Amino acid sequence: MLVRAHDGRVDRDHPFRERGIAPASMRWSGVGVDEIAAARTAINAIIWGDQLVAVSNNMKRSWPVCTDPEKQWLLSVTRTSIMSEPIIAAAKNRSRPAKGTLHPSARPASMKGSCPMPFITVQNQLYNALIEGLGQSSHTFQILQPAAPITPESGDRFLWSFLNNIPPFSLDQNYTQSGGNQLFSDYKGVLSALRPATKVDIKQEIGQENFENFVRYLQSLRPIPPANQFPDIFFNWAMVYAPDVAQQGASAYAAIILDPIGGAQQSLMPYMQRPPAPPDWVRGYDALVQDLSQAPRRAFEMRSTSTSSDVSRTWSSGRRSVLFGLWRSSESTERLSEHFSQSELTVRASFGHLLSFQTNAGAWYSSSALGTAYTKKGDPPWRSGSAITWDNTFGASGNIQRVAINLLVADTMEISVTARTLFGNQDQQIIRGNAGLGLWPFYNGSGEYGIKTTTQFSESGGTTITTTSSPGVPVLIGVNVLPIGRFLGYTSAARER
Repeated sequence: MLVRAHDGRVDRDHPFRERGIAPASMRWSGVGVDEIAAARTAINAIIWGDQLVAVSNNMKRSWPVCTDPEKQWLLSVTRTSIMSEPIIAAAKNRSRPAKGTLHPSARPASMKGSCPMPFITVQNQLYNALIEGLGQSSHTFQILQPAAPITPESGDRFLWSFLNNIPPFSLDQNYTQSGGNQLFSDYKGVLSALRPATKVDIKQEIGQENFENFVRYLQSLRPIPPANQFPDIFFNWAMVYAPDVAQQGASAYAAIILDPIGGAQQSLMPYMQRPPAPPDWVRGYDALVQDLSQAPRRAFEMRSTSTSSDVSRTWSSGRRSVLFGLWRSSESTERLSEHFSQSELTVRASFGHLLSFQTNAGAWYSSSALGTAYTKKGDPPWRSGSAITWDNTFGASGNIQRVAINLLVADTMEISVTARTLFGNQDQQIIRGNAGLGLWPFYNGSGEYGIKTTTQFSESGGTTITTTSSPGVPVLIGVNVLPIGRFLGYTSAARER
């Protein structure tokens, strides 16, 4: 991002030009910034060489932006009145301002190792510590925030909903705010836009009433069978309920399943006829609990003074969709969140069992049909004139660009976060009052199943957040994500054919 302003006016090409961020008293040269984490309403800044190192807003709060703690010193800006020409000139000349030019409330931060950091920096450090300590890959892993305990009551459907959700292009996922982009519904849309190679009309072959009764029978089976079993299942069912069409119906189904698209469209019928069966996966809650009990113990540690915050080479190139602050649903730029993130932080996390849970989608899903749709853009298989196309499905703005391939699940969590920072009594009460919503890093409140979160404040200036979960209670803490092409096993060259 390049901010340019002269004589207090912001250039027309500046993305914040509508917000009036340059006061008349300010003289800016080019200011290069990787990101301004919280300067949404900034009206002043201090530059160091060619880097923006601090900004303040019209509420007279400071948002430090420390892009290179090895080389920069940072002014903690608390009043816009300190933005005098001597300070700016000194920053441009890469020297400390002369004595007497600083407002008393502006204090230089110490040098190497203690440069204040925005909340996104410690979030990036958490990501790097987690993948290293828990054996995950930066090419696929996504943190789930808030983490999600799975109860026996929520069971299969809640567990499967995380596999059904199409992950955002982000290092973190807030499932509760992920919207309605779901694999099952998008997959149904794709199949409705595809033209099967076979011309067999099963409803015409066996009659509408027999078709509806047979689909209703399929809905009653557990698990719902795949389409390649339909010929035999239909024949046995029809010999009892519709013997006149038993043979021709079985033959019709046998012809349909020879075509991947035709077979896939028939597999969806039990999930579409009212009342539709919900989308399912082969393994569910009981299998998860059993596998988790046999999984190994794992742990990780994060230190804000030493853990890397570089996530530029991750699968999303460091992009994030939602970034909470100190507690769930708080802004990362909120005053207490910033105060917390700018302290020296240590996270120690252990998990009694840690499991990468993997399963396959149920009978509704056909990788062969979706793969055919992915590799061929034209008609066939895509119907000409359909509102659902290859581009709005798999393209740059498509709704199926990536999928969750497995879930990272833990139990017996013991998370301890220590911050060397002092909160006043009023701020302590605010934090305690919001602890029920869940606190960083996994944002689980004490009211959630099997989870307890506590806060402790010491008079010497230390804050400790502790989160624990019960043995045997699965808690989802992340997912692994693949681009749709890799998930289907195709290369970009195959896709372009």
